[in-house]
Amino acid sequence: RDRSVSRGLGDVYKRQLFICQLSTNDATRNSPLGEISESRDLDSFDVKTVCGAIEYIIAYAKETWHCRVMFYTNPQYDSDTYAKMVEALLKIQEKWQIGVIDFWNDERINSISPEKRKLYLQDPIHPMKAGYAEWLVPVMEQRIAEYLETQVS
Repeated sequence: RDRSVSRGLGDVYKRQLFICQLSTNDATRNSPLGEISESRDLDSFDVKTVCGAIEYIIAYAKETWHCRVMFYTNPQYDSDTYAKMVEALLKIQEKWQIGVIDFWNDERINSISPEKRKLYLQDPIHPMKAGYAEWLVPVMEQRIAEYLETQVS
């Protein structure tokens, strides 16, 4: 793609929302959780930690694209580490006033039948096409719309 064209698109289109998944890979790799910073300065976050990386992503998106930021979590699977990451994300949400689609703590999402779980997930973590189309995306669309209606960038 012609770089001058792609650079010009930023001037034409205003980004409304940046969406990021809370990484299950960080939980699987046992990445250090870290601490929530007192700062909002992009250069102050320890990006080698989960909290630092989350805050860096938020600060970068806000500074670069001047848009709202939203994270979404994975539905529950057997991981105490990911549970702690979700808890930290919810505290970061309070600091930054970001949106969070919290599938981890969503009883409706997590109480599907074993048959649906087999249809929706290829393993305990990764959704398949039906999982996105029938299970997660309808909730995401609703929550994104609600967030965009109620927040200012």
